[in-house]
Amino acid sequence: LNIKSRDIDEFSKHINNYAKEHCKDEDFLPTLKVDCEIQSSSITLSNIKFLSNFEPFGLGNETPVFSMHGVQLKSFSLIGADKKHLRLSILKDNAEFNCIGFNMSDFVPMLKTESLYNIAFSLSINNYQDREIVQLRLKDIQKY
Repeated sequence: LNIKSRDIDEFSKHINNYAKEHCKDEDFLPTLKVDCEIQSSSITLSNIKFLSNFEPFGLGNETPVFSMHGVQLKSFSLIGADKKHLRLSILKDNAEFNCIGFNMSDFVPMLKTESLYNIAFSLSINNYQDREIVQLRLKDIQKY
C-alpha cells in the first residue's frame, strides 16, 4: 500500500471511520492461542522432556501453550527484586504444581487462595538444588 504524504490525513479519516463502523471493542483485546487443554496427569518430567525434541521453539515453531480449568490456588507471592513476577502453587486432581508468571504482578488483586481459576501456560523444568522440578510458565489467569 502506497499513500502520498498529502493523502495521509484523508486516508486516516476514512480508515478510522471504517474501524468505528465495523470493529467492536473486543477486536482490540490481546488474544492468546492455546494449543490444547491438558490433564494434570500428563504434566510430567518425561512428557516435558519429550516436548524438548521439537525445539528450538521460536518464530514458526511456537512453544506449545496448554490450559487447565478449575485449578485451585493454594498460595501465591511476588518475587524478584522489583516484585514483578508472580509465583503460584496450584492444585488440580490432587496434583500440586509450581507456577511462575514473569511480569504478572498485575494479577495479584484478582487472586484469592482456595479459589478456582483457569490458567494458560507453557511447560518447563526448573533445575533447583540439583533437582528437576516441573514448572508451569504462566501466560494468563482467569477466574473459573
